[in-house]
Amino acid sequence: MKRKRLFRALRQGILCLAASALIWSWIFTFLTDTDHAHKIVLYADMGDFAWRELAVTLEETAPEGIRFVQAHPFTYALMNSADLEQADLYVLTAAQAEEYASLLAPVPDALRGSPLLRTMADGAQGLILYEAASGGGIAGSMLRYAEQPDADWYLFFGARSPHLSQEPPGLDTAAVETARQLIQLEQKD
Repeated sequence: MKRKRLFRALRQGILCLAASALIWSWIFTFLTDTDHAHKIVLYADMGDFAWRELAVTLEETAPEGIRFVQAHPFTYALMNSADLEQADLYVLTAAQAEEYASLLAPVPDALRGSPLLRTMADGAQGLILYEAASGGGIAGSMLRYAEQPDADWYLFFGARSPHLSQEPPGLDTAAVETARQLIQLEQKD
């Protein structure tokens, strides 16, 4: 009899702990996240980079209406590829860009005149962040290109980004503004 009560109490305790964990995780997510319309999401296909520092730095100059900037390695999306598919910006090598071509959008018209604009062999377009030949890169203290030092790294735009309006005026172009801020980090490094 005592064992049955003990196991029943133990089972109820475990259920209460699980319910508490779910509630607290929901509260944590509610307080530290927002809908995609109010955040910019950047994914970099590199194993080690200062993603928190990069997010905080870009968040300091975030466009109006943007509450959060999130930066993640691709491994962050292993269990939920929907987040990866809806990202606003990607940091990739040319080879990685071929692999993820379905996720990428053309460079917006606002950045077409940039001296950083490059077109890959497969037609994908990105803004050069790191040139292997010179060894110099933008935001090198946060984006650690050493993982593939012989490859050039590019900034690409997400095809499903809600912040990449090609239409004039007044529509959301927060991805373009965030890309400009990332490019400006070159002067800080």
